[in-house]
Amino acid sequence: TCSITPTVYRLNSSGAFDPTFGGAGSVQLPTTTRLEGGEAQPTMTVDRSGRLLIAQVENGGVFVRRFTAAGNLDRSFGSGGAISFPCPECERTSVWLLPAPNGRVVVERQTTLPPKPGAFSSSLGGQVALTRLTRGGRPELHFGDAGTVTIRLGRRGYPGKAAVSPKGAILLGAVECCSGNAPYLVRVSSKGRIDTKFGRAAGRSLARLSRQGETSSLRALLPRANGTVEILGNDAIGAGFDLRLKANGDRATFGRGGLRKLPFMVEAARLGSEGGIFAVGRSGTGPYSAFRLLADGRVDPAYGAQGIAVPLSGSGYTLGTPSHGKVLVFDAGDHECREGCPSTPAVARFDEGTRQG
Repeated sequence: TCSITPTVYRLNSSGAFDPTFGGAGSVQLPTTTRLEGGEAQPTMTVDRSGRLLIAQVENGGVFVRRFTAAGNLDRSFGSGGAISFPCPECERTSVWLLPAPNGRVVVERQTTLPPKPGAFSSSLGGQVALTRLTRGGRPELHFGDAGTVTIRLGRRGYPGKAAVSPKGAILLGAVECCSGNAPYLVRVSSKGRIDTKFGRAAGRSLARLSRQGETSSLRALLPRANGTVEILGNDAIGAGFDLRLKANGDRATFGRGGLRKLPFMVEAARLGSEGGIFAVGRSGTGPYSAFRLLADGRVDPAYGAQGIAVPLSGSGYTLGTPSHGKVLVFDAGDHECREGCPSTPAVARFDEGTRQG
């Protein structure tokens, strides 16, 4: 085990550290202990009212904190600015935050099953707990069971990607090929009820995808306002795909049987303007580039000659939500080294417009 003290930085629109945040552009989080085989780095989001929330697994629990614009704990949230959840198996628990409508936030806690006898580790199976918090940081009691919906996946289910739709439904899904995993997509209604009819239809759609060999990884789950869902991922031979489902879980009229293959492997993606998708990926072993997909799934030929090189050199890209025609690309800065080498995190900003990048 080792101790970690995470620090959160805020940049202003020019890319400089914002001195109004925490006094010098940064806020230090409580020191936590990284357990063997576990994760200790925090996850964060900005709710739909523009407030920063940060969650991390620390010292035997999952803690969620909300901050003011000045970088102080928001005392109107939870108990003194924070809410905690018990974590009896912290070494196998990860936490994510998902902004929801009306200033609410969904706390997603993924817990994998212990490894089978003789195995070194396990990232498979387990369960996902989804807790929806009110604007005041309390569990929303009429959602699920006292604010929480628990989805038990068993050995064959991988705790995959989650997303909240514009109307408040929560989607959870995985499209994986290995270790006997079964692809699935679950939808939890805004009232906290699992939509079994949608799940069966989506399961059939994903099963057909599986038979086509397109099931190596799911990289993005993007619900649209009209109820359709975009599933972006990569197949086993180094190509990307975009699968579009109808609001009822069946395949949409899109591409070939709801599926369009992409000329690049997808690393991360976000819904953009005018129905398009902003994505980061690469062709083969080439450099990472930013792409824009049109509403019909084609790569936009007017966007930087079909792709703009990402001016970052690490791996582990994530995207900020496009805003005011701009989108931020975050790079964890992990490098492949013969010897251990430090990461070099970085951020780049792109034009998300329809004509250029």
